[in-house]
Amino acid sequence: MFLHYFIAERNNITQERVNKAIDFLKEATDYLKNHPEKVKNNKDSSSETKYNDIESKIKDFVNLKPSESIKYKPKIGVFGKTGAGKSSLCNAVFGKKISEVSDIKACTRTLNEIPVGNMTLVDAPGIGETIERHIEYRNLYKEFAQQCDLILWVMKADDRAYAEAQDIYENDLKSGCPVFIVLSQVDKIAPHREWNWDTFEPGPNQIKNIEEKINEVKDAFRIDPSHISYVSIDTEASETDINFNLETLLERIISTIPNKKKNPSSER
Repeated sequence: MFLHYFIAERNNITQERVNKAIDFLKEATDYLKNHPEKVKNNKDSSSETKYNDIESKIKDFVNLKPSESIKYKPKIGVFGKTGAGKSSLCNAVFGKKISEVSDIKACTRTLNEIPVGNMTLVDAPGIGETIERHIEYRNLYKEFAQQCDLILWVMKADDRAYAEAQDIYENDLKSGCPVFIVLSQVDKIAPHREWNWDTFEPGPNQIKNIEEKINEVKDAFRIDPSHISYVSIDTEASETDINFNLETLLERIISTIPNKKKNPSSER
């Protein structure tokens, strides 16, 4: 499900969503034409001209061809501690299980490069498994980060141990491509019993605590809050599209990736 959304949104946007936007825009235009008193500071142009111009821009954007919207095949690295939910996130983006997931053992041992339309999603092994592998994987992160156009650092929403992630972020990742911190498993945010499993969304107190968590992470990593997202993936479900807030994360990813690679020589 989200694989198709992910590709369409970058190349051509989801037609259904654009149709809804255009329909809403037409309604707004008609309303303003019939209620001119609602329009303020509109001395230079009529509301009809103003909104028809916006509608035209939307249609132009929708009709962009893939070759006009992206000039290369970007790589998105998915990094983080072992067990943070990196593979589950990759599976949710695809809408099917392409990476092994386990509650007991670490599954990803090497870089798992997965083509997603005209992008590549890279599921990296998780740090923190053992001392030897931690050093090995950290070196791998540092080297591979140079090839990435965006990095998703996945960490459990209820994880309070930031030192390891802060160290890698500050010394190995911060000076390179954009980094998003993805708070996974937000269903575990206190009070976890408030999570609504029927609608798969948090309760009011959980929402409040998620907001506090975002502020805490923002201060700890000194990162723009727009680069912090939160998701929950139902790994027990038979379908991988049962999730919370994944669409928002994908929209932010898409809007952040540049249309042209800054350093073509670094692409391997």
